[in-house]
Amino acid sequence: MRFPLLLIFVGCSGLGLGYGVASLLSPLAPRKDLGSKVPEVKTLANNSPSPLSYREAVAAPSKAVVNVLVDKEPQSLFPAATKALSLGSGVIIAAEGLVVTNYHVIGEAQKIRLVLADGREREAALLGADEATDLALLKIKSEALIPEVFPFLPFCVDEDLSIGDLVFAIGNPYGIGQTVTMGIVSAKNRENLGISDYEEFIQTDAAINPGNSGGALIDSTGQLVGINTAIFSESGGYQGIGFAIPSGLASRIVTELQKSGRISRASLGVSAISLKQSQSKLASFFASKGFTEGALVIEVKPNTAASELGLGRGSLILALDGTPIHTAEDLFKLVAQKALGSEIELGFVLIDVASGGIVERKERVRLNKL
Repeated sequence: MRFPLLLIFVGCSGLGLGYGVASLLSPLAPRKDLGSKVPEVKTLANNSPSPLSYREAVAAPSKAVVNVLVDKEPQSLFPAATKALSLGSGVIIAAEGLVVTNYHVIGEAQKIRLVLADGREREAALLGADEATDLALLKIKSEALIPEVFPFLPFCVDEDLSIGDLVFAIGNPYGIGQTVTMGIVSAKNRENLGISDYEEFIQTDAAINPGNSGGALIDSTGQLVGINTAIFSESGGYQGIGFAIPSGLASRIVTELQKSGRISRASLGVSAISLKQSQSKLASFFASKGFTEGALVIEVKPNTAASELGLGRGSLILALDGTPIHTAEDLFKLVAQKALGSEIELGFVLIDVASGGIVERKERVRLNKL
């Protein structure tokens, strides 16, 4: 029996044992040149070669990966005595206890707790979150009179990864405790997956499972090159296709979250999917009219540029300032590059309900603040 394909955020529910760690602030680190370097094969006392190992590459980063426990209100008319518990992973990126995780791990949290590598459990405060990139920034609450210093793993902002490079995923799959898995970079700049509004994912075959959300993706030198986020699966478990937010993007978002707690970006005010990925009747209708590409609007927020233009569910966006829109990701990226309040020209198609036909339009509008 063939199961339908699922795109799954790799968080999980249920109480699990954790062995994550915390660390604090540090300047963003450049990535070292890997070249063709491989770990040195050491020799045992009896002169026989020891097994090839990456223990040194994963040892320090593992101390900076934490388990994230989130108390949420139970989804029931008759709530149990205990609240629902969601479990994921996080990475300490600064010595004072700044922790990066996925937004979907801590969304709607009543209380956030972290389990460090040494087994200590600490509460964490939410400093800021960005649902559009599925990232959140936490701060470990101090229990000491003097500032604590935590083991940390700074972002590698120059993550010059190539397809075929070796990577390791560190996190807490299924709540069983901290786990390290190995794979390669399978692809880069994956987008149009429907995971978040802004996508340029690293794809890897390093085993990532529910509970790994927010964990670290490191290279063979132990540098943080990504934040593990989702899997593509037929069964809900590992299928060899995992996705991580690259450090370059994550570091930019986290820097702004640290400053203001939120991301300010221009917005058109729509949610959309790529027309060529849609299996809806609308997609078939547009295909019959000769349209096979574009951003198909599925929701319009009130009091936005899109609502001012008269866009609604089922509208098809074709161009922005003369640049063709092939996919929904094209639209989001172009809008994100615009300054707040800037005026754009949008080319789009509306369905004429009365005639059953379509109306093509080009209109100018000022972008709202998201």
